[in-house]
Amino acid sequence: MKNLLSVMLSIVLIASALCGCANKPVAPTEAPTTADNLPIDPYKSGYKHLYKVGEDIEAGLYLATATDGKIAGFCVSSDPECDDILSNGHFEGRSYIEVKDGEYLDTSFCDILPFSQAEPYRPANGIIADGQYLVGFDIEPGTYRLVGTGSNGAGHYTITTDANGDNLVDKDTFFDSAYVRLINTEYIQLEYCVLEVE
Repeated sequence: MKNLLSVMLSIVLIASALCGCANKPVAPTEAPTTADNLPIDPYKSGYKHLYKVGEDIEAGLYLATATDGKIAGFCVSSDPECDDILSNGHFEGRSYIEVKDGEYLDTSFCDILPFSQAEPYRPANGIIADGQYLVGFDIEPGTYRLVGTGSNGAGHYTITTDANGDNLVDKDTFFDSAYVRLINTEYIQLEYCVLEVE
């Protein structure tokens, strides 16, 4: 028993000596700063950005394209908190946004490009998928067939005369297929459907 107490006392003394070091401040080890461990700046990655029109970007029409295959969004507002919403929306693929001086544009999961630098959409396999398109630029005027790709063949489209969707021409939710007549300078928003161009 005496030997056991001696051993335990020795362990306590050694532990105390070692723990005494823990009371001294230890300098944190810092990893060297490299491009690999710098924090990601969300305002430069396509995740989220707030622009003041007239200062950060010019007034006018922009083409927004979704990044990383995510559903993107935008809000045009008269204030930076986006409390006074002038127009907003969510989209897949691409969308057009028009802004005026003094407004704020808040974007999420998308990049924007001035319309003057935009390229017309090039359909793959004769179809145009979800997104917003400008008639006369991305799509020729004419009558087109839509095919639903959602649950039970459901699809939805919206046709407006402006990019932000304020001036409605037509909208409909349909099953299987539908036909639309598109006029020059109109915008069509496709959701859960494809437009056949060939």
